[in-house]
Amino acid sequence: MADAVLVPLLAGFLAAHPALRLDVAATDRIVDPRQEGIDVAFRFGWLRGAELGLVARRIGAYEGVLCAAPLYLDAAGGAPRSIAELGRHAWIGYAGFGGERQMLALWDEAGRRHEVTLACRVRTSSAFQVRDWALAGIGITRLPLMLVADALAEGRLQRVLPRWRFEGPSLHAVYPRDRLRPARVRALLAHLQAQRGPHPPG
Repeated sequence: MADAVLVPLLAGFLAAHPALRLDVAATDRIVDPRQEGIDVAFRFGWLRGAELGLVARRIGAYEGVLCAAPLYLDAAGGAPRSIAELGRHAWIGYAGFGGERQMLALWDEAGRRHEVTLACRVRTSSAFQVRDWALAGIGITRLPLMLVADALAEGRLQRVLPRWRFEGPSLHAVYPRDRLRPARVRALLAHLQAQRGPHPPG
């Protein structure tokens, strides 16, 4: 999922620094750069907070949506009309964000914060799989809008609780706090900070 966001940013960095080369490894699992000898790790999605000894710098924020397939909502007796009803639906969760029960914070139209605990029917580390499980009618989930815009436009997915807001996904650069950063890493971080991604409306 990060590829669609990260590759254009890194391509711009290479264009600005023609003498540098990048070695990029892509994976859905959470990587600790200290253990794997990585200068900078990038995480796209909902960061739970940087681990002890790591710095997480947000590069961009993106719009997210709650959504489900009409076939799931029809079978479940309709879309939830409140967060209390949302808590009674099957949830498609992300691995690494807790166990079988995961918490989601939402803001109502008055700006008040609410929390709901959701029971996962499926958990996966891949946003693409989360989307596919939703399309298969397994439950409700949260996804980056860029990943489901076509499915929403075509009616294969529909928004759930559209008047409620929640924190959308972000792209973070994650790196060791105490490690002496080479000039190439400092240059990369400066470039990414200058090219911060789009922020969601509102």
